[in-house]
Amino acid sequence: MIPIVYANNLNLAVSQWDFRLTFGRVVGVSDDGPEIAQEIIVYMSPQHTKAVSEMLARNVKAYEEQFGSLPNLSESSEPDNDGGD
Repeated sequence: MIPIVYANNLNLAVSQWDFRLTFGRVVGVSDDGPEIAQEIIVYMSPQHTKAVSEMLARNVKAYEEQFGSLPNLSESSEPDNDGGD
């Protein structure tokens, strides 16, 4: 059975060979910021990552055309790109 995971947090790491997407969810907030429970890590080739990115962009556009514009998250909520592996 394929696991089902809810994520409202994403950390992105990039190397020459792959993209690492670490999906997590915010489980609390402390003085140091949000507490994240990492749920799953997905590695993808750059080519596959680009294809997924394009697919997501098309589907978000269609969603907004049907349901209205989505607000952008604040700069502090964007996933980190730590340079990765």
